Amino acid sequence: MLTNHDMNSGSPFTGLLVGQPTLRHRLKFGVLAALDHRIAVRYALAGIAPPDTADYTGHHLEIADRSDPLFSDDAITLIHTAARGTRGR
Repeated sequence: MLTNHDMNSGSPFTGLLVGQPTLRHRLKFGVLAALDHRIAVRYALAGIAPPDTADYTGHHLEIADRSDPLFSDDAITLIHTAARGTRGR
């Protein structure tokens, strides 16, 4: 219904799709390709830079009342690499 119902003549449905980067790839191929063509607005959040990962981690440690350094610089680099520059919730 979302891919075929009278979509050329009106706008009977408005939705918000939120997901991982693989969602974009899944929409382009297969049975969801028709839905992909009808998406009007797209936005993707870029990852943060390595120095920002250290600031982000430090900020959350402060919120948790942790004043001593918990992670070494190498550990922050590994965290950034593992997270691919994306923030957790």
